[in-house]
Amino acid sequence: MKRTKLKISLILTALASGQSFAAPQENPDQCQYPLSSLSQKQQIAMMQQGIESCLLAAGNQNFKRQGKQLIIPLAKGKVTYLNKPSEYDTHRTYQYGGYDKKNGFHLVDGSGGEWHWHELISHTTGYRYTLDGVLIAGGVSPGANLAFFTSGEMSCGNEVYVGKLTTEKKQGVLKEVENLTPQVSVCQDELVSVPASIEWVSHRRVRIQWHCQFNFEEQGQDETLIVNQNGHWQADRLPCLSNAKTQGQTQLAKHDKAVLSENMSLNEVEALFGGDAEAFVVDPFGLLTESSITRIWSVNGAKLKVKFVDDKVVSWSY
Repeated sequence: MKRTKLKISLILTALASGQSFAAPQENPDQCQYPLSSLSQKQQIAMMQQGIESCLLAAGNQNFKRQGKQLIIPLAKGKVTYLNKPSEYDTHRTYQYGGYDKKNGFHLVDGSGGEWHWHELISHTTGYRYTLDGVLIAGGVSPGANLAFFTSGEMSCGNEVYVGKLTTEKKQGVLKEVENLTPQVSVCQDELVSVPASIEWVSHRRVRIQWHCQFNFEEQGQDETLIVNQNGHWQADRLPCLSNAKTQGQTQLAKHDKAVLSENMSLNEVEALFGGDAEAFVVDPFGLLTESSITRIWSVNGAKLKVKFVDDKVVSWSY
């Protein structure tokens, strides 16, 4: 009897305090967000339907929409956004984007004037982080201390940024934002690489999936690896260039492996074989040094594997 009274007392206390013990629901497959991982057609379909409409149709109860108000219950309290319609650049519109169980963040999509941005809200702490753009799918690191995002406007380069998620005076803060665009993405002539998703290999190694667009039409995908060396992110190569070569019906030059030599730079090898590597393999032993990568070219009908350490050739084999 005493245990029963205790349970009833706890339930009444929880109800009186307005707390909810229901865990937030993750987005179902039909309501993926951010949109970056979707194809162009899928993105258009989702924008036409609206992410909130998709989630509500799926029975998601992470948020409430009351007219202009967006209300998101958290572990402690709630956060409220208010749409501010206007004919000028001062208007603000917010919509709920979903919840990611891996990092514990709710995502809110904001727009105003000619700008578009995302906010991340910790379900447990309530801390809010405003990104200077739009989160790339999978862009929050394990441990939730880094975030990869793109520009909030449809610029040619589809800029790629990384920033540190930290706290100051019990508030979420995005700091030390670094523009990685020149090192990791492509915007030349009709070719544009658009970041699709992020896969974290380790806290210093990230694989980026790319949509390759040629004349605004999607022409396949590509994958590159970027590594944090001495505090700076560096890519193993630029994405989508091989797609452009295929589009233009060009072929890599065919050379014999004998022309290779140790200590050749990556740029010299790419010039030798007429372009970027077709694929790469991360050396498992290289995880200790963060510098060893094997790149693969097609040469005389065979696959030539060239091992690089610090972007210098150390060995090769067919």
